[in-house]
Amino acid sequence: MKLENFASIKKYIQLRQILKRRLNNKNNMAKIFLADDNPSNLQVAGRIFGNLFNTYDLEFFKSGEVLEGRLKKEITNSNKDIAVVVLDNQMPPGKSGLELIEEYKKEKKFQEVPFILCYGGEESIGKKAVEKGAFAYLIKPYTVQQFVDVLRKVIK
Repeated sequence: MKLENFASIKKYIQLRQILKRRLNNKNNMAKIFLADDNPSNLQVAGRIFGNLFNTYDLEFFKSGEVLEGRLKKEITNSNKDIAVVVLDNQMPPGKSGLELIEEYKKEKKFQEVPFILCYGGEESIGKKAVEKGAFAYLIKPYTVQQFVDVLRKVIK
């Protein structure tokens, strides 16, 4: 074999090791759960997280039912890798954001996980969410800056 082939093999091995480390880091990244039945809201939130909080793994959920299924799976997961759960209040089918906060903040796994309720409606809904364990709430329509400010308080 020629010496240049050994150099190519060495580069290949180095690249493979880098990719493997990146994949392992991705698997170990803290997760951000985003749940909303409106795809446009998920898209905007995803862009914000992707640009400002890109060291986190984003997971999107289109209904309360789908989010609840994922939260149930997390109860048995020993990793403490959820950074924040951002959710709408009305996400049919399934439970409302307020109901999910109330239920899952009782679980030991989620007691330290901040939940942020983003919804359209009366302020009393947000206040009730905070009473039930939410970190914060935002009433729609809110500005991108308001959203980012709340996230920065949670994600340090």
